[in-house]
Amino acid sequence: MAIELNYKKKHIKKHWSTRTGLKLLRVQAGIDHWTANFGASAEGHHKYFDETLPDQNDRERASARREGRKEKIRYASAHIFVDRFKALELVPLDEVCFGANERVAGPLLSALRATHPKYPGGNANLLCIHIEMCVEPDGTIHPDTIRRTALVHQYLQRLYPQLKDTYNRFVRHFDVTGKNCPAPMVKDQSLYKYLLDMTSGKVEINPKAKTQQKEEEEMIKMAVVVYSDADLSVGYDLANEKKCGLYTRKSLANEALKINELMVVGGPTEGLEKKTNRVIDLSGANRWETRKKVISYLGK
Repeated sequence: MAIELNYKKKHIKKHWSTRTGLKLLRVQAGIDHWTANFGASAEGHHKYFDETLPDQNDRERASARREGRKEKIRYASAHIFVDRFKALELVPLDEVCFGANERVAGPLLSALRATHPKYPGGNANLLCIHIEMCVEPDGTIHPDTIRRTALVHQYLQRLYPQLKDTYNRFVRHFDVTGKNCPAPMVKDQSLYKYLLDMTSGKVEINPKAKTQQKEEEEMIKMAVVVYSDADLSVGYDLANEKKCGLYTRKSLANEALKINELMVVGGPTEGLEKKTNRVIDLSGANRWETRKKVISYLGK
């Protein structure tokens, strides 16, 4: 099934710890994150930043003042949250979010340091739009979420032409502050390159499909299916090389399509025959053996 942008605006209320209303100096980059909040949707994060966190911070400030102690406040927010089903704008794109507060040592990307009286020493938040990828209950970022994030990137590039230099204008939170975020794309940088390749058009976000004459199913030339989180990294690499779609077992089962060649990365092939004309079994006894089989298949 084709992934659409499905972009909605549902702004959180203004609050001193989440949405101050301070304006961006300019839009210089997009910063990609993962929520690290397993199982929480875009809508769930709206409730957290609109109600839960502001209330917690208000109570903490009042309590700290009563007790004469230093307050422990969490300043946090992001502009856009992306999940498997939608992209939700929580903060207007011309306002500052608290998505990439700097380390004591400062940002890793000096080009994103900007100064303002409210941010002594500089802060990338003054120049950047923050995009949060929601996380599945098992701790993975669903392929559909990644595909929709690429569409969000393209949407931002249409709004802000200065972001069209994809590989220099979209960065990970890690690149700015050194934080392990988005963790899967810090652990394996090729996963982030795969996202940017989709943004730039090198990899199709929605592989072209055709309708069979005898069946009302989509037919696509080639796809990769992964068995578990352990197989995602090599699965992304393979899909990137072949410039084709990537599916989990569950997402593939829910798709009304037929695949000419299905490359199976991890796990058994039983039950997949009805989805494809040809199964290419690239699964090994473990993830290392699977990677070896994929490398061999690619002729590297």
